[in-house]
Amino acid sequence: MNSLDLHGTKHEDAFESVEDLILENQLPVEIITGNSLEMQKIVKSVIKKYKLAIFLPNPSNLGSLVVVENLK
Repeated sequence: MNSLDLHGTKHEDAFESVEDLILENQLPVEIITGNSLEMQKIVKSVIKKYKLAIFLPNPSNLGSLVVVENLK
């Protein structure tokens, strides 16, 4: 599974980085946001734009999200 670690990425660059990951790779992909609520909000906005879904692979680690196809 391809992944993107957003540690050190500026918030203004995050949307495009997440979008590139999703468009250029086969799902699922992992996005590591760390504890930044703003970064998680940015990731979720990209997920919403492409009508995808996310899940937490480890509920005790909220800084890692896996993006999958929306099954609805």
